[in-house]
Amino acid sequence: MKNLVIMEPHSFTSLAMRALIPEDVKIRGALKGFTPLQSMLDAEMIDIVIMEIYDTNLFPMDGIDFIRRNAAHWNRVTLIICTDVDNVFLIKELMKCKARILISKKDDIVAIEHAIAKGMSGDYYCSPHLLDIVNSDSNELSLTSSELRVMSLLLNNKTPMEISESLGISYKTVQTHKRNVMQKLGARNSFGLMKIGYQYKNKL
Repeated sequence: MKNLVIMEPHSFTSLAMRALIPEDVKIRGALKGFTPLQSMLDAEMIDIVIMEIYDTNLFPMDGIDFIRRNAAHWNRVTLIICTDVDNVFLIKELMKCKARILISKKDDIVAIEHAIAKGMSGDYYCSPHLLDIVNSDSNELSLTSSELRVMSLLLNNKTPMEISESLGISYKTVQTHKRNVMQKLGARNSFGLMKIGYQYKNKL
């Protein structure tokens, strides 16, 4: 019997996911953060992970960093991403990772169930919704990895100087990334950037 864990910050979504898991798969837990998931991976307690790319902090780059740090685990553990993020940059980054299945929560329930079944059988699958986003040029939130990190830290009330120290980059580089994000999101000043940023927080 395969062991599975769900990492999903929203309890209702986690409960709905449980209903889609075949009876011959044992659910070892429903987690809300990366730290307990890391412990289970390191202890080799699980064969399948279904996860959102953000935890309760709502910063998707944390999830992508987590997936990259654990690249060696995905040779043994089947990684299924089920996300509501629709930023084209983040989706492209996920496609570079070793996720066997990429599901959009915006897909209908039949498509999600089909995708999970494919993951259980060892197949590969990518949501048509996510593929449409990648193939579209109209996504206004296509920020680079560095821009996403800076924006996430700004939304976490970090000053540019603190971000500079945290990321190991110059203050000038932080300001450049901030200016680029402002241009991409159409913000005229720092206040406008934060206002727009909070509106899009679950996509950054």
